[in-house]
Amino acid sequence: MHESWQTFQAAFGRYLRDPQHETLPAGVVPRRAKVYEDLLFNNICGFLDNCFPVCQQLISQDDWRMLCRSFYRDWRCHSPRFNDIPKSFLDYLESEMAPPLAYPWFWSLAHYEWIELAVDIFDESSVNQTQISNTGIYANPSLHNLFYEWPVHRISPEWQPDQPQQTFIAVYRNSQHKVCFTEVNPATHALIHLFQTGLSSSEAALSYLAEQMQTDLNDSFKQFGEQAIQQLIDQGILIRSGSAI
Repeated sequence: MHESWQTFQAAFGRYLRDPQHETLPAGVVPRRAKVYEDLLFNNICGFLDNCFPVCQQLISQDDWRMLCRSFYRDWRCHSPRFNDIPKSFLDYLESEMAPPLAYPWFWSLAHYEWIELAVDIFDESSVNQTQISNTGIYANPSLHNLFYEWPVHRISPEWQPDQPQQTFIAVYRNSQHKVCFTEVNPATHALIHLFQTGLSSSEAALSYLAEQMQTDLNDSFKQFGEQAIQQLIDQGILIRSGSAI
């Protein structure tokens, strides 16, 4: 009986994922199966629609639904959390199982749209409190210091890029628990990265940055760097110990 029940579950699962090509198990009323079929697929589509609004506007509705269907049918999500569905979709788009993407920047745009959810649901309890309790400056724990080869933040139904353009964006949650997006230049991106790797003083970070940029650590560079660091602190991208996250 146990084996028969598992066999039924597997067959019913295959049918629900691909009702057009799989056979409905014996004993299941088609009308009732249709209820489950629509409920599950529409729930998946709901999560994807909400997380990737720009992506779905750039292709036809039929093509978007076909992409959602192929993900639902072919990909295996291993997390029981609903919020992890968009990340699984992102992994699917990057895999060989996904159909060819409509644009060379489509995955990057999808990642950019997903990152808002990732930052919004960031679990502060996972932060190493010992690390951030030390004196000095540290990166906002929710921060994603991102580099894209395309200007993903500008893509819309009205405009799409035809040439790559290096783009650096800091995405983080501020002290009001709002997800913020800030475009930065390459030097600031590198500076933020130094604090993410564990440097906790502006002096050490600017010294290392000057070495990376092969420039002198003179008063002008220090003044510019200190101003940039203070601006990052004011924005909430970097945090000085003793300040609220």
